[in-house]
Amino acid sequence: MIRDIAFDPSYERKILDKKLADQDVELNKSRALAEEKKGETNRIAAETEAKVRVIEQELIAKQLTMKAETDKQIAQINADARLTAAKLIADADLYKAELDAEGTLLEKGALATGEQLKATALNTPGGENFVAFELVQKLNVGEVVVSTQNNDFLDVESVIKKVGATTADK
Repeated sequence: MIRDIAFDPSYERKILDKKLADQDVELNKSRALAEEKKGETNRIAAETEAKVRVIEQELIAKQLTMKAETDKQIAQINADARLTAAKLIADADLYKAELDAEGTLLEKGALATGEQLKATALNTPGGENFVAFELVQKLNVGEVVVSTQNNDFLDVESVIKKVGATTADK
């Protein structure tokens, strides 16, 4: 059995150089492939980053759109609430004005009826006496000297006629 074979050192050197050259070629191929894959990885990373930015911008646009829509709905709800409140206030004011007018009408009617009844009562003999009595009470006459020769104060009918009242006989 042959265990140790030795070649000419120059031949061995050529074989070794050829194997090293083959390995360098394979190494260069692997490096080129690694660079190619690195470029592809960079391209994918750039595309991914661009897609992320697009998605972020779309998300921001969607958020702004939703916020604008929500703000619009809130504004509409507030406007509807103000309109409803204004209508309720207007209806309440109208109802109050109607009741005030009705109350004023009833009050004026009652006052007119009272004045009419008072006028009717004052046109009776008793009413004339009441007017005369009120007139005499309201007179603010200072000191008056009355002659008893011209006036008989015991003659009540005569005194009543002088102050403008009437007697029951009239």
